[in-house]
Amino acid sequence: MTDWHKNAIVYELYVDKFAGNFSNLTSKLFYFRHLGINTLWLLPHYPSPMVDGGYDISDYYSIRPDLGTMADFDEFLKKAHQLDLKIILD
Repeated sequence: MTDWHKNAIVYELYVDKFAGNFSNLTSKLFYFRHLGINTLWLLPHYPSPMVDGGYDISDYYSIRPDLGTMADFDEFLKKAHQLDLKIILD
């Protein structure tokens, strides 16, 4: 469906503030489905000097170490898609 965004129920979050890291966020995916959420909008989670709230990204190809590893992110993404959750990255 090309117009999925027209019916999206979006929940925006900072991974560290909501769950601490990607492994913990993965364990909470059923919670979002239970709420009727179908799209998660992840605020900055890339490495950053954190001068501008994480929007001053220093590496678009990595995950901030305090949030886990790229493998943790990949597992999060896999499980989210298995639950038909869309992911938006900021």
